[in-house]
Amino acid sequence: MLSLTSELEAVNAMLRTVRQAPVSTLIGDIGLDAEFARDMLRERSLAVQSERWSFNYVPSVELTPHLTTKEIQLPNGAVSADVPLSEQRTDIDVTVRGTRLFDRCDNSYEFDKPVKVELLMALDWEDLPQQARHFIYVSAARRFQDRVLGSGEDHQFQLRDEFTSRQTLMEWDAQQADHSMFDSLVTLRPLNRPR
Repeated sequence: MLSLTSELEAVNAMLRTVRQAPVSTLIGDIGLDAEFARDMLRERSLAVQSERWSFNYVPSVELTPHLTTKEIQLPNGAVSADVPLSEQRTDIDVTVRGTRLFDRCDNSYEFDKPVKVELLMALDWEDLPQQARHFIYVSAARRFQDRVLGSGEDHQFQLRDEFTSRQTLMEWDAQQADHSMFDSLVTLRPLNRPR
């Protein structure tokens, strides 16, 4: 029976690209190449999840300021936050600084009331869909192979695999997201004009 690619399987696939033996665990002393592969996989996962995908996008979350500091702490794993177009106001313009929301209009971390935001979340490996797992490890494997061996011929093969796996992820994501013309800023701006 087939199962989703585990983080261990992804690291072992990366090790195969540089003709290294697989490891049986990702904990403890696993060797420099395996550590490098694991770290590169996690780095690549965060980079991919910094993009908006249907699986890591939360369209509306109300975040409440802390009672005493009035700061809004982001949930664990949030890589970005913004006020949705439908909720935008002229008195607030938020961005992420560290793990807190920052209001560019007031040049402050303090908020007087809750703020509705859309979030991009960095998910743990186990929470990723297979299409994302595959693209992340194929992309990480190419980078890993480039840094360890630097073989131009292997690079070309892996570049094609990476392109194909990204296309698969994008097609899957488009199906999952159920996009419509009302998701476009160009379409929404005229609809949101005051009457």
